[in-house]
Amino acid sequence: MTRIFCTLSIFFTLYGQSFAQDSSAQTLQEADEGLNWDEEVPGYGIKDTNYVLSLFDLADLKETSEKVRIYQHIYETSNQLNYGKGIVNSIYEISMLYHYQLGKPDTADRLYDLTKELAIKHEFRKQELIITSTIAQGQIEFYSGKFEKATDLLLQALDLCDSNYIYQRAVILYTMSSIHRELDEDDMSLNYMGLACEEIDKLPYKNHNDAHMLIDYATELNQNNEIDLALIQIKKARNILDSNSTVNYVESIYWRTISLIQLNLENNSAAIEAANSCYKYAKEGGRLDAHLFSITNYLHVAYETQSTNENFIKTIIDEGDSIMLQLDSEKLSFHYLEKKSNALSHINAWREAYIAFSEYDSIQQIIHQNDITEKSNQLQKEIADLESQKALVAREKELVEQDARLAKSNLYFTVSIFGFLLIITIGLLFFMRYRTKTVLGKLQLENKLLRVQINPHFIYNVLANIKSLIFEAPEKAESYTLTFARLLRKVLEQSREEFIPLSEELQLLQDYVTLQETRLNKEIEYIVELDEDIIANEISIPPLVLQPLVENAVEHGFRNGVQEHYILEIRFILQPKYLEVQVIDNGPGIGNIEKKAKHRSLATQIIRDQIEIFRKTNRSKVFDLIVKKREEIEPGTEGTIAVIRIPFKKR
Repeated sequence: MTRIFCTLSIFFTLYGQSFAQDSSAQTLQEADEGLNWDEEVPGYGIKDTNYVLSLFDLADLKETSEKVRIYQHIYETSNQLNYGKGIVNSIYEISMLYHYQLGKPDTADRLYDLTKELAIKHEFRKQELIITSTIAQGQIEFYSGKFEKATDLLLQALDLCDSNYIYQRAVILYTMSSIHRELDEDDMSLNYMGLACEEIDKLPYKNHNDAHMLIDYATELNQNNEIDLALIQIKKARNILDSNSTVNYVESIYWRTISLIQLNLENNSAAIEAANSCYKYAKEGGRLDAHLFSITNYLHVAYETQSTNENFIKTIIDEGDSIMLQLDSEKLSFHYLEKKSNALSHINAWREAYIAFSEYDSIQQIIHQNDITEKSNQLQKEIADLESQKALVAREKELVEQDARLAKSNLYFTVSIFGFLLIITIGLLFFMRYRTKTVLGKLQLENKLLRVQINPHFIYNVLANIKSLIFEAPEKAESYTLTFARLLRKVLEQSREEFIPLSEELQLLQDYVTLQETRLNKEIEYIVELDEDIIANEISIPPLVLQPLVENAVEHGFRNGVQEHYILEIRFILQPKYLEVQVIDNGPGIGNIEKKAKHRSLATQIIRDQIEIFRKTNRSKVFDLIVKKREEIEPGTEGTIAVIRIPFKKR
């Protein structure tokens, strides 16, 4: 959450790098004192820009409702001064506040459209307007959870940024870091954040927002135990803060990071002192969220350093309790109550510590349930999209059939003109050609439909697993759901391709086995053997062929098996004209399974249908499937072996 608010604060000042940072007015009255209506500023055609600039600084320090009021005042003042940049930026800032903090996206969109109109009216550079609009769209997609679309938009904006757009490049890279953090890709997140800070280093003038970015980078480096690099970044941030007017919120974040670094270095006294400074600046700044965050940080440091300042701990806990009630924020309260419980137990206030922990546990369950609900809604949306795709394929088939009927009608009309002999000669040729194309087209459509059939079959089984896990093992449901979402994305992507790299198929199988281990609550010994001549990235195979075989091995070999140890082995043997794949399990064996089964395996039937269509469309006989008892091929062994020969392409 801190990362998101930081990114927003940086993005809100996208045009603000050209603003001078001479002073930071604390009230509108103080800002009014700096207004000189009689002084003409050369080159601007306005009376005084410093007043407007000081108001932008002032807005950074205030709560949302106060920010809106200040930006409205900036807009009115900029109109009086005929200051185009102040007019455009004030409306832009208000639109962002409405979108992200006031929860009124319709109003925000109307204000954003007005921003673009004003930018054109005041002759903002077209390139700058395009870049800013693209970044804004990428930000909106990011905060809506559409990470792939957000990434595409941000990379488009990055391509437009030349050497004149250093700050915009920094904002884009920083947002990319936030996206990868949300995807739990910590290494990529840290790399992008480092690139963003490299852009900040190039800026000729830096303000507290740049310092904020460097401080965040130092925090991430410290968490990765790269303390030396963290100290370098925090020193850069200190230099920026010392050369600008102090902004209490950023100073508070700075000292929080210092306290965590000192804690990592086991400098307990320095950590406590820095935590005190963090608390002092946050309290002076007047932002309730920052104030509560600083108290949370102090309680954490006090607990880790075994601080004995019992009276001060109790005092700031009273402050924190009051702020928590005013903010009504589940996530901020969640972190605060955890640290409060730890600190109270440290000073032997066991009853109060237990009450705080109970409140913390209740909020944790609410957050966890909300996360599961959100992920479930997302899955339902993806399933609905899949159904739409299936309907689209059906519509495509219907259109092809309509075209075929129309072509046939036109053919009859043309043939009737030229007479009986011409009908026999030309009509026969056209009919043979038409018949061939129609058969191939029909087979290709059947192949597409077959792949769409695989998806609901697979999704149904996994969703059933999620449903049971939510009740039987809710602590595993979230991880299981995330892994399934990633796997589902891969299945959807692969189903559109005729051939995919073998490496992608192997990764999909690994994710599938991981899901099944969670469901069965038992480890599967998963073995993959590749011929030494096989390079997975250089060989492509038809998609969604091996997963149903692995599914059969798990469902029929392990689910009702009595063996203590599950073994799943996949062997890849390269032949001159095909790739032989053996899927082997140590289950009860195909004969025993067939005696118990009351229905034919849908997964196996889907593969056989896919093989038949592939043979017809590609005129190839190398694609086939054999399922046997393992002892028939390897005497003295138990289980089932499925041997499939797959056509392949070299990339």
